[in-house]
Amino acid sequence: SRLSGSLVSDRPGEAVAYGLFHLEPRGVLFVVPGDKVYEGMIVGENNKDNDLNVNPCRPKKLSNMRAAGRDENIILTPVTPMTLEHAIEFI
Repeated sequence: SRLSGSLVSDRPGEAVAYGLFHLEPRGVLFVVPGDKVYEGMIVGENNKDNDLNVNPCRPKKLSNMRAAGRDENIILTPVTPMTLEHAIEFI
């Protein structure tokens, strides 16, 4: 009887800060950059009541073009470690 859904990884790989930065508006994340993720792994809690397939492994597109001020510093919200009680409640 949860009021929120899950953010589910849609591919295996390693979580990247750029991909996680763009997932933060969708909900609370459980993984940090560098964590190994697999297809079907719950990587966060969705703000809405449905499950959402996401790509936490999405890298930043690299190109030869430079523009002043285009590089953004990616600052992620710190992830609180999930305790056993919180994990059981989430499930």
